[in-house]
Amino acid sequence: MSVFPTHEHFAVISTRTVTIPGDRRSIEAPGHGYPEHDEEITHYQTFKDEPALIAYLSRLSDRERSCIYVINAKPVSIRTETKIVIEPT
Repeated sequence: MSVFPTHEHFAVISTRTVTIPGDRRSIEAPGHGYPEHDEEITHYQTFKDEPALIAYLSRLSDRERSCIYVINAKPVSIRTETKIVIEPT
């Protein structure tokens, strides 16, 4: 099951970084346990029409707007067909 709409829509793709703290073992005994690390999270937010998208963008700060991609998505269907022919030699 797809989480993306199957019809034409507007969308905003944004990313942010989240720091995951290390566990107690990595702090008390370096080289053991799970160290602190960063994870990048990508968010895909859809809008039913252009006015809804514009309203959303108008609420963002300049800094937030500089970190996003705005798209007009037009999903397509892809069909792949493989044909194998065996010929006598």
